[in-house]
Amino acid sequence: RYVLAILIAIAALLVRQALAPLLGEHNPYHVAWLAVVFSAWYCGFWQSLVTLAIEGIGVWYFFLPPFGSWRIANHNDFYGLLGFVLFGAVLSILGEAYRRTVSRKVAAEQQAHRARKLFETFMENSPVLSYLKDEDGKYVYSNAANRTGERFGSIGKTDFDIFPIEIAKRKREHDLTVLRENKAHEFIENTIEPDGEHTWLTVKFPVID
Repeated sequence: RYVLAILIAIAALLVRQALAPLLGEHNPYHVAWLAVVFSAWYCGFWQSLVTLAIEGIGVWYFFLPPFGSWRIANHNDFYGLLGFVLFGAVLSILGEAYRRTVSRKVAAEQQAHRARKLFETFMENSPVLSYLKDEDGKYVYSNAANRTGERFGSIGKTDFDIFPIEIAKRKREHDLTVLRENKAHEFIENTIEPDGEHTWLTVKFPVID
């Protein structure tokens, strides 16, 4: 990235030299600003400072009168150069802050993705019948062991869509108890299976998103 930062700085100086007949002696920093901004956003903090240094030295020597000299004849030119360097440094700092923010966001997304994959792998291979519901009682996840039952063939249903009304009411009461008290509970619940009524010891707990 240092090579890119240096090449961008040199290219900006060459472009400014090519535009000299059009821009004249005024505004020597137009192209230089573009080089610094690009380097600050895409190359890195220290790389952008290299670009800033090259641009500052190049503008000083080639585009501030007397041209081709290290002497600065006009105090306004000196203050202009000083302002360019200071604001360029601020841009470098902002660019670094932006990159770090993006980097942290990407790392957090990758970590969340890995956690989700671990959860799904664990749950899909667990022999325990497991599921997740939202606050309205709709099933939003069901593991492989639970999906073997025909009643769990469709996510988005509620217990009222699946079970007889009395069983569904009891299940919903249990769900609301867990939500209201915000802690795990054990319940005895019943389901109607093809071979008759089954009784289950069910553990329910809130999952905070």
